[in-house]
Amino acid sequence: MTQKDLAERTGLRANAISEMVNNQRSTINREHAVIVANALEITDMNILCRLV
Repeated sequence: MTQKDLAERTGLRANAISEMVNNQRSTINREHAVIVANALEITDMNILCRLV
């Protein structure tokens, strides 16, 4: 899945997804993390933290 696909699936801005992926954010909104996890069908947030 591309960042653009993830942005479309989550409704988050593509720039926000890119910044998360490239560690350009000092913090990540918890709600955004949950939205991304749900879109990727991740049920264990520890997995998401290792991906980011």
